[in-house]
Amino acid sequence: MSSNKFKILLLLLLFACSKSKDRESTLIFCSNLSYPPYESVAQDGRPEGFDIDVANALAQRLQKKLLFKELAFDSLILGLQQGKCDFVMAGMSMTPSRQKEITMIPYQGQPSKAYYLLFWDHIPAGVKSLADIRTLANNTVAVQVGTWMENYVQASPGITSKALDTTSELLMDIQYRKSSTAFLEPHIGREVLAKEPRLKYLEVALPEAEWRLGNGIGIKKSNVKLASEIQSAVDSLKKSGELTEMERKWFRTP
Repeated sequence: MSSNKFKILLLLLLFACSKSKDRESTLIFCSNLSYPPYESVAQDGRPEGFDIDVANALAQRLQKKLLFKELAFDSLILGLQQGKCDFVMAGMSMTPSRQKEITMIPYQGQPSKAYYLLFWDHIPAGVKSLADIRTLANNTVAVQVGTWMENYVQASPGITSKALDTTSELLMDIQYRKSSTAFLEPHIGREVLAKEPRLKYLEVALPEAEWRLGNGIGIKKSNVKLASEIQSAVDSLKKSGELTEMERKWFRTP
């Protein structure tokens, strides 16, 4: 082998080693910035929200650099499985179907036994649950795409589901009467109700089979090492009280 070829090979090996070390010292966090207060875009253009704070704290605990990547909400699990992300957080409910696809580490939220139906200005007469929406001339319900709520509404007979990307789009849709109501989880519903006085709501109990299990951090099933590390980091954040402080910063309690 000539001297020049040997030098080129050596440089390539050094570059590959350097790239591998950089990857090992980096955590790629994927989310969708359309679900405040979990994640959204701040006025300065940077990501902000509860999940953003948690992700930064996890990276600090693991002594790794955090790299953020935005994906559509309904592409997060696929991105994780394709290796585009190390972990995902997006106020993502732990559901049996998701737990079959990915490892989910609980980090926030109690089991949810109810949902909110939000209306603009007034609640239509006779409407006391999701099933009653079918009696309205406009039987369309706005939901966020890729969520358990979308699946729940789609499975409700006589009701039209309209999937939108962001909470803001849901509210705009009911404001302009394109949908009769928006279907939201209670903790998100409380946030938007506090900001918009013209909204009215119904809190409706979920059937026991549909209770939510809290929110989870998604990790590829084969990445057992990272799952163990993140579980330990979450436990540490809970024990120190840091996770509670983040919740107080971003959420209103009932």
